[in-house]
Amino acid sequence: MSEARLSGAFAFLVFGAFQSSGIVVLGSDLYDGYYGETPPFAVDQEPWLGLVEEREGFVLIPAELEWTSLEVAPGAEGPRFRLSADLGRPLLLVSEVRGLRAGRIAGASPAMADLSVRTARAEVELGGVSYDFSLESSYPEACTAVVTVSSGNASQRIPVEGVFGCGDPHFAIHWAGDLDSDGALDFLATFSMKYSYHPRQLFLSSAAAPGELVGLAALTDRTAS
Repeated sequence: MSEARLSGAFAFLVFGAFQSSGIVVLGSDLYDGYYGETPPFAVDQEPWLGLVEEREGFVLIPAELEWTSLEVAPGAEGPRFRLSADLGRPLLLVSEVRGLRAGRIAGASPAMADLSVRTARAEVELGGVSYDFSLESSYPEACTAVVTVSSGNASQRIPVEGVFGCGDPHFAIHWAGDLDSDGALDFLATFSMKYSYHPRQLFLSSAAAPGELVGLAALTDRTAS
């Protein structure tokens, strides 16, 4: 099932020791369309911040979201709705995430990476500091994997479990930078053991527990109907 056919069902989950309470939406999720009778969450909830890229770099801007009904062709699956933002095409949208403020922020290079069994490592650099991502997975023998984030002598393991079973796992880092302006790396990722499960996970350095690099500050998931 393509991501454009995904249900609008959203949920908040706990991954390992990480606690999340915020909402995060990947920018590309806005254009897929949703199926269902009600919005996936309170779109009129305030305040929302959207991350956009300008010539001068990245900036967090206050945003407003709108939930609209789309016309469905006779015989097509429906009803169908679209979630839109007044920012055009933001990279991500967040709400109820402590410590985030509107303004310019630093982005990491490179900004996006996909991890897989064949490409199990990725590296990003922020403010002259390198951060490494590595993937260990026992798939297809078991529905588990571990993403390890490390920088210098510090490292942190992020376990990924097959919450809805396993099959065609995917591990993507959609954006990386200093979203909370504390000088350390933050990133938006989708770590999943199943093709139809798309948890959007926002990890912030300011949400990290003692001895950790990041903590899960927001999680919103899309699951297939």
